[in-house]
Amino acid sequence: MIKKVPQGDLLRQYLLKSSINQNLLFTLLKNRGVLLKSKKKETTLPYFLKTIVDAEIFDEIQMKDSIKEKRPKFTNASIKLKENFEVERLTDLKLNLHSDLIENKEFRLNYSFKNEPQFYVDFGEDKQKKVSLDIEITIENPLENFGSTQVDRTAKIDIVQEGNSLIINKNYTSPETKEIIDFVVGKIRTHLKQEDYINKEDDFISIRFNDFDNKTRVEFLKSFKFLNEKIKYKSIIDADIECKEKYDNIDKLLESISNMKIKGNLEKHPFLTDEEYYSKIILYCIKIEYEFDLGLEKGEFILELSFPEFDSESEEENYSNPIFQFSINVTNCNNKDNINRITNKLALLVEKYKNEVYNSIIVSNRKD
Repeated sequence: MIKKVPQGDLLRQYLLKSSINQNLLFTLLKNRGVLLKSKKKETTLPYFLKTIVDAEIFDEIQMKDSIKEKRPKFTNASIKLKENFEVERLTDLKLNLHSDLIENKEFRLNYSFKNEPQFYVDFGEDKQKKVSLDIEITIENPLENFGSTQVDRTAKIDIVQEGNSLIINKNYTSPETKEIIDFVVGKIRTHLKQEDYINKEDDFISIRFNDFDNKTRVEFLKSFKFLNEKIKYKSIIDADIECKEKYDNIDKLLESISNMKIKGNLEKHPFLTDEEYYSKIILYCIKIEYEFDLGLEKGEFILELSFPEFDSESEEENYSNPIFQFSINVTNCNNKDNINRITNKLALLVEKYKNEVYNSIIVSNRKD
């Protein structure tokens, strides 16, 4: 039976999803002999819509989209507090997300809530007090498996207080869950401002691409090799780069390249070891393979560290100066039923290390 491939406006809507990586579309075209100057979707989409999408190409796009969308992504943001604040006060903020999002959106929501998210006080395994929010939604998705028009996705917010800083740890999956998370963070800021817990001009701060120069960005990403004593580094297996300038007839390794994905054991690749290349290339994504030992649970996982959808030519800050995020793919473990719990444990270790190494790099740069 030949698989049906969506056409026309249905295909356009699908390819415009933020989970469909513009680099993937650009690469698929390049592999089939279509060479374009820009990897932006407004350039690539006409080629897909007119002639080029067959069942094989669509299967590849859909498979990578599904894997990317389902995998948890993690980011965090922090904001300075005034004195006399306790994190449990955030439970005073009552949410009505469905009606609030309908009012906020120009078009009809393509998802509905399975639960009624409200903040609650929780204690993690480290016994640290936090305020959490669980989000469960059902998305209307006519392309999901071509048999079902609905797909379930989840997200979570954990908020902790460290001294005079409030830190929001965000865990989301699909673009819809990220939209909800970002909306909630905006509600939190408004609440903090109205209750005079923060200065009115202050906003949440996240780790962004432009917080680093090219050299310190490579150092930051490579430093995750030394994550934790419970985690054993194996190898760097993937990296995404963009060339800063054209190096035709100057550097054979970079000749005729604007961006590229390199795979394999990259431990000694010159792009990651030779500082001469740090001024020529922009590293914006790296994947590292590890073994882990969490006591009863042992196995392997891949950590993706990225500034997603980076595009130096874009005028939009979310592309030219994206927020750092990481995702975890547990590839092997003793009990696959425990993958979510293992992922969350590993995420806590990565979050802790990320904050430590980021602060050390920023402080070191200020001294310089």
